[in-house]
Amino acid sequence: MRDNYRRGADRYRSRHNRFQITVIVGSILTSVATTAATESETWKWAAVALSATVSVSAGIISYFKFRERSMNLQQTADLIERELQAFILGIRRYRIRAIDPDKASSDFAEEVERIKEEQRAREQLEQPPEVDQAHSTASART
Repeated sequence: MRDNYRRGADRYRSRHNRFQITVIVGSILTSVATTAATESETWKWAAVALSATVSVSAGIISYFKFRERSMNLQQTADLIERELQAFILGIRRYRIRAIDPDKASSDFAEEVERIKEEQRAREQLEQPPEVDQAHSTASART
């Protein structure tokens, strides 16, 4: 479970980094191409293409919020890991484990479910407006 959140975080982080590198490198190359465009017609079109690529990449980063999604998934994985360690070690809220192991197991399951619910709520907030409306409409029908 926590590994799934970590894999998702890595996937979003990787996407964010690729688009961010495209923006950075593309911006630099656009400046170079614009300067070189005074010498050759080919460079004018290269500058246009690079500028469009940078704009599209920046828009995708802004719209899909890969970095935020990555951070939220990583945070969820870390919280689940922390709860698991506390449960295994019998510390914090799980000290009762020695007295009542079933109660400790129940508390652990409830806490992990609470963490997962918070993650689902964050994912709902991250949805683009059109997707959010479509999901609400579909949920209302069922």
